[in-house]
Amino acid sequence: MSLVLTLFLVSFGIWILLSWEDILTRKKEISLFILTCLVLLVVAEAVSYIIIPPKPISRYGWQPEANSEVNWNMPHINGTKKRVLIKYYDYGFKRWGDINSNKSKILVIGDSFTEMFYVSNGQEYYSYLEKAFPGYEFFVYGASGYGTLQEYMVLNDTFDLIKPDIILWQFCGNDFINNLHSYESKVFLNNNRVYRPYFENGNIIYKKPRPLWWLRKYSRFFAFVLEKYDNIFFEKNVIAEREGKIKSYYPEEQKKSLKITEEIFRLVKDKTLNTPILLFEACFNTLEYNTLCSDFNLTCDYGLREHLQNKEKEGYYLTTVFDGHWNEAGNKLVGEYLVNYLKNNTFLIR
Repeated sequence: MSLVLTLFLVSFGIWILLSWEDILTRKKEISLFILTCLVLLVVAEAVSYIIIPPKPISRYGWQPEANSEVNWNMPHINGTKKRVLIKYYDYGFKRWGDINSNKSKILVIGDSFTEMFYVSNGQEYYSYLEKAFPGYEFFVYGASGYGTLQEYMVLNDTFDLIKPDIILWQFCGNDFINNLHSYESKVFLNNNRVYRPYFENGNIIYKKPRPLWWLRKYSRFFAFVLEKYDNIFFEKNVIAEREGKIKSYYPEEQKKSLKITEEIFRLVKDKTLNTPILLFEACFNTLEYNTLCSDFNLTCDYGLREHLQNKEKEGYYLTTVFDGHWNEAGNKLVGEYLVNYLKNNTFLIR
């Protein structure tokens, strides 16, 4: 039953109860006021459905468009801008190799650091892996803001098609926040404000990480009003959280998010079986990351962040001018680091 019809029936029922010979001892003026408010709400809801029709929630919450291109001018530190050309292939992958090839296959999966919206195709960190290991077919999927569940869903949907011989999984500290609805709903800096899947009680549930998410989901009118509220105050809170003026650390949610992430990785292990998985942290090494690696006996890298920090101390500028994502130089260093790591761990790659 639609929300508009539900509100109408509720409004009509209340009007009957309050007006029928005043059996509830309410005055007709009160009855008329309540009825008027409810009718206005129904009208507002109906108009909102017409003007702002609800959009279907995609399987992953959001995803790059398959076989598409994006061109944009990215600002540089010297005040100039550089043209960035980004191409997506089948299923929204940044690389989609030949699934029928006899070559071994590498699947790279991650978030915005793997989608890499800041350099053109051929300049991402995995392009250096492609050059170093020409005997492999590469399949690369990354999407900005993804948490572990979304990455697992991509893996689960394409694993049997790709049949990878090795998986490189790029992590970021905010992944653990994004894996728990109550955690993401409390923070601002790592909150995407859009519907995403969450893993709850063994099921995939779609929620928006904002207060009154259920009202936003079932009412177009309140979704519109609350979104306007977010637009006014949300960015201010992002800045305040970044500057440490408002709380961003929630210990109980941190524990719960790690537990959820471990549940997701049990699904990963069930799907991939004995396929080697290398996890590497793009942002900073967290306690949750270390625990996850230890509990599942995963092959995890702990040296990349220190390597990048040392290079920055030497004077290298490795990130974009507006956030912490890698620029061309950063991608090059990360790519070369991973090439050396894989060459020194022959059980992963041959």
